[in-house]
Amino acid sequence: MGPLDSYLPYLLNRAGARIAASFSEEVRRLGATLQMWRVLAALREHDGRRMGDLSETTSIEVSTLTRLVDNMEKKGLVARGPGGVHGGGSRYSEGSPSPSLQQHGSP
Repeated sequence: MGPLDSYLPYLLNRAGARIAASFSEEVRRLGATLQMWRVLAALREHDGRRMGDLSETTSIEVSTLTRLVDNMEKKGLVARGPGGVHGGGSRYSEGSPSPSLQQHGSP
């Protein structure tokens, strides 16, 4: 056993990576990616989020998230709405994910 095997942050990272890989397989069978699931879970928790808030909540960089959400919008998984009373960026809501994806819980 090397020094990394007793370093808690390293062990937590490895455990998290394994959980994410396993969960990714589950959502892939439902026609989604782990990032897509994170966006849908964030919108299910609080509908009408702005891009910056989604980025912070999902830990996905804004540039990556913008492309992801655009693709999800084309598939009908999310819907873009107006920015609200004071304008600003668009707000996003959950669209119509498949029932199996919609009911899939957390990893």
